Parts: sequence; C-alpha cells; structure tokens
Amino acid sequence: MDSFFNTVGENQKKTGLDPVLDIAMTNTAIVCIDRDNDSGNTGTRRVASMVHDYFSRKFMRHTIAAMLEKPLLGQHDGNCHNIALAFMTDLIKAGHAQDWYWVQGANPKRELSPGMVWEHSWLEYNGIAVDATMNQRLKRQLPTIVVDRVGPYYKRQDITTILGRRNARQTRRFIFRFAKNER
Repeated sequence: MDSFFNTVGENQKKTGLDPVLDIAMTNTAIVCIDRDNDSGNTGTRRVASMVHDYFSRKFMRHTIAAMLEKPLLGQHDGNCHNIALAFMTDLIKAGHAQDWYWVQGANPKRELSPGMVWEHSWLEYNGIAVDATMNQRLKRQLPTIVVDRVGPYYKRQDITTILGRRNARQTRRFIFRFAKNER
C-alpha cells in the first residue's frame, strides 16, 4: 500500500476574504490511500486530485468552516455529519455534485454511551470514500481529508450498516425540509 500526502494550495495567494477560512483553505491536507497504485478516472488518486482542485478553486468554504468548528460544551469531539453535509452542499453549489453521495453509517463496536451506537458521515464518489473529519496526529489543527476505496474504508472504520445514502437532489431535499421546519 502506497500513500501520498498533499497539502492543498500551500503556495496560493491569499484571497483577502475571511482570514480564518482563507488560512485553512490554503492549508488543508489531503491524504490519499493508494492501494495497488490505483489509477483511472475513479481511482483514489483521481478523486484526491478532484478534491484538491475543489479546495484550490475555493469551492469548499462551508466545508472548511465546518471542519474548523469546535464541539459544543459537553459534546463529543467531531462533527462529521455537519462536515459531510457542508461538503456535499459546496459540491452542489459549485455544480460538481454529480456521482457524489453523502453517506451515513454505523459502527456497532463503538458506543458513544451505553446503548448508543456510533454513527458517522462521509462522502463517496464511484466507490471511493472521502472523509473530511480526520485529525492529523502531529498537527491536530490541520484540516485533513482522507481518500480511500470504500471497502477498506468501511473495514478501517468498522462500518457495518449503511443508514443513508443521498445524491445531490436528495441532499437538497433534506436541507430544504429542515430549513422549512425551522421557520
């Protein structure tokens, strides 16, 4: 298994927009798990390159904002559902959501509290998982995205049940349904 590590846009000029988002946007790590030198239009390297392009072109502002959010007091670390929804929203807004899915799954081996199974959200593109909720071990503040094939990703995360899989239209419907209920 060969892996490569790439930092998005480290040499790009600052946009002059929100300084926190701008700094994060230019310092986002994309870690591609390249199994058997995966290649082609849907290989892990191709998807990592697409994600790199989306961040480099500043399409992913909602995603970065969600990645930088701190958990609410008393809440568990991580906000994978918000991050994955923001990622899908950014893809939709940029017109690049075709063949992308917002996915939720469960890991019954991991409990947040007794009887409460851990649920997780990520995105998938043609058999490739894209998870924007990982933390770097050495640089915990560095937003990180892991790209891997779905099979090994499910195994590593102990995902045994898929709870939902939404394409762009289903994601828009989900957002509007909840926005309508908040009025």
